[in-house]
Amino acid sequence: MKNNLLLNIHLIKNDNKIGKLIQNDEQHKLTVSISKRCNYANLDFTTRESLYDFALSLLHTAIYCKKIQKRYTPIKDTNGRLIIKDGIRLSSDSCDLIISVVNQKNEKELSSDFVLTGDIINNNFLDEKVGDLTYDDEKHQLKVSVNKEKNYALLLFTTREMLYDFAVALLSDVINGEVARECLSDSCIDENGNIHSLDGVRMALNSARLFIFVNDDDEINNENEYDEKKVLEKIKRICKINN
Repeated sequence: MKNNLLLNIHLIKNDNKIGKLIQNDEQHKLTVSISKRCNYANLDFTTRESLYDFALSLLHTAIYCKKIQKRYTPIKDTNGRLIIKDGIRLSSDSCDLIISVVNQKNEKELSSDFVLTGDIINNNFLDEKVGDLTYDDEKHQLKVSVNKEKNYALLLFTTREMLYDFAVALLSDVINGEVARECLSDSCIDENGNIHSLDGVRMALNSARLFIFVNDDDEINNENEYDEKKVLEKIKRICKINN
């Protein structure tokens, strides 16, 4: 894989490594879009590096941030260049992204040291599976909401552990070469109505759908605008592949 993704990660409180991979090249961007007709949010990363730094930023936030309530919006400097905030560079046509956690306290230890093994079959991190912190307890959930009038997508995690496992799941994806992830609220409910964790993510039943893509800009039309029809077509392709 041709990139600069580090497998050995050690996060400290005042970390200056987050965002370094994407700092000097504006091609590394995230576009957040929401559907005006359907209930879904779409995170589209131009490169694996941009997804990697995004996941690192979430991981660092889960471990060290005292109050998790962050809003990301496209920002440009005086020269018109897109600015990175906490390892995330939003494209100029992106809607806002809000990351929030309901329960600010964590009951389980959140490790700041681990090795990404690149084990495609088992997705192991220091011999622990992706989603290990939240797998057995249904209180750990992610609810995605979209606000079409105010043009933002909200990722609301019930616990720090869920934010942590979500970030680890994304790191697993990018290291193991996965280019798409779908998070659906109705994808892992058993006959008793229990919600299970799927690849490190447990979606709330009242959540909007969340789709995450890497390095695919075929949804941009000739006017350089986001083409929702093409986004829907891409989502259908991903759902078909994953099913």
